[in-house]
Amino acid sequence: MTSFGARQVVEQEPDSEHKFLQLYFIDNYESQVTARCNITANLNRDLVRSLQDLLHAHNHYIQSFKAALETLPQNHADYRVIIHSDKLPPEEHERRYNAPMTNEVALLMMLQKAFKDDCISRSQSGKWHKAFKKGREEVADEPRSGRPTTARTDEDVDRVLEVLRTDRRLSIQQIADTLHMSTFVVHGIVTEDLQMRKVCAKLVTKVLTQDQKELRVLRYQELLDLIQNEPDFLNSVVTGDESWMFEYDPESKRQSCAWHTKSSPRPKKARMKKSRIKTIIIVFFDIRGIVHCEFVPQGQTVNSVFYLEVLRRLKRRISRVRTDIKDTVKLHHDNATSHTAFIITNFLARSNTPLILDPPYSPELAPCDFFLFPRLKREMEGKHWETV
Repeated sequence: MTSFGARQVVEQEPDSEHKFLQLYFIDNYESQVTARCNITANLNRDLVRSLQDLLHAHNHYIQSFKAALETLPQNHADYRVIIHSDKLPPEEHERRYNAPMTNEVALLMMLQKAFKDDCISRSQSGKWHKAFKKGREEVADEPRSGRPTTARTDEDVDRVLEVLRTDRRLSIQQIADTLHMSTFVVHGIVTEDLQMRKVCAKLVTKVLTQDQKELRVLRYQELLDLIQNEPDFLNSVVTGDESWMFEYDPESKRQSCAWHTKSSPRPKKARMKKSRIKTIIIVFFDIRGIVHCEFVPQGQTVNSVFYLEVLRRLKRRISRVRTDIKDTVKLHHDNATSHTAFIITNFLARSNTPLILDPPYSPELAPCDFFLFPRLKREMEGKHWETV
């Protein structure tokens, strides 16, 4: 045999003292004790035997070595133990073990050679040897705790659904931590079994109360009844609203679209802001087009007094450009404070101008917001204007 790091094999007499071995393989138990006592003189044999018992009971390498010897076929008499001297423990002193692990010893190779694909691992061989040494006779695995092979059971689906009902904003990781399940299984249950997906909340102007919703239904029903009873009802309706107009309004993302080939890079543009120079435009229009529009002077607030003068100018404009409906015109505007003030409602009542009631927070009933102003501003976006 040779020591770790030796470059040659030294032949010795069987009874001569070992000079180069650092690791000894001795099969007889008492012979091991004798060999250890001969290394240093005046050793207590009983103490060495106790230390050797402790070493055999707890040393992982000795257990693996003995397990390998006991599992080898009996008809094989000659074996060789090979230890590679160039394979030292990583990040350790070169004399720490002189070899990294037991699997560098050729005993594991001999097990694989003898049993081929049926050979167990090094760690398992040590565990089985220790179990059989303690008196175990069964070779079947003992029952153990753990989730079943089929992780996505009906019970797990019900558990995930119950957690989601308590809080639908929980993430997959939070659900998995709560139920002690893997994120992969939870994601499969949520997306495949429950057919659910995470959706962001839609941003609306205001969340309506139940009374406001009922009022909207009532107003819509009244409008439908008027249209059914009077087919020409919309011909006499004039609607109006206010909006900000900017000296410079950046073009939208849709307006910057351009045709490109597959090899062309994606175009880029700098983020622009609306200018601080702005003014308010007030527009009234009917089914045939714009009836009246005007800009609010700089520094002027659209209050009830100013809006009253706007309505008076509107009435005079209707008398000139819409003579056929000047006596039957109906006004529609939103519920802004300046529109619902007492002097406004009083003026409309004295001028015999019916008012189409607008339910609160109902942008779909404001044609200026979704029909007129977007088209008007689309032509002005991306351009600079000298004055407002």
